[in-house]
Amino acid sequence: MNTDLKDRIIQTSIRLFSQNGLKNINTDLIAQEAGISKRTLYEIFPSKEQLIKEVIMHLTNSILLEVQKMNNVIDEENENNFEIVFQHLIKVMNELKNNFTKQVISDLKRFYPEIWEEIHTFFMLKMKEGFFLKIFHYGQDKGYIRKDINIDLVYFIHITILENVVTPEIISELPMSTNDVMKSIFDIFLRGILTEKYRKDQLIET
Repeated sequence: MNTDLKDRIIQTSIRLFSQNGLKNINTDLIAQEAGISKRTLYEIFPSKEQLIKEVIMHLTNSILLEVQKMNNVIDEENENNFEIVFQHLIKVMNELKNNFTKQVISDLKRFYPEIWEEIHTFFMLKMKEGFFLKIFHYGQDKGYIRKDINIDLVYFIHITILENVVTPEIISELPMSTNDVMKSIFDIFLRGILTEKYRKDQLIET
């Protein structure tokens, strides 16, 4: 298989899906935008559903790769690592919310429930394996997260927010985009757990 061509199709699909949602984009437009025939597209992706699944997994794997990079930075035990990791975490979250728009999430749940359930379960499993818990403990050890906060509770609050607030049903009731919802949640979350010095000097304007 031509991996360059496959990647071009995936990147084209990501752009179109993030701008218009999944349901509003057909394979004819994807093939046209990728500069290939529809027949060539179907030789690589036998169905639109298979293409969507590969697009979602591509985005997921990209995020997990960045998460692993942050884990490696934490393991280096440099005193400035927490600052680097948190700033990179914000970047990753921004990329995530730019691709998983309100319409994309809504279309996944409505028209491709099996793919949605698979990706949702995958994300929850990866977070439960410890990355966020690890970064929270690391931040508290370095004095960037308040000592009076129970990190295990912070972790479970974080998981609960992702599972129960960042959903199409909730977001549709808010006069905000998915981007704005994610940014607001992240800002509120950080304001509550970071020490005042770190909020003022490094990340959050007060």
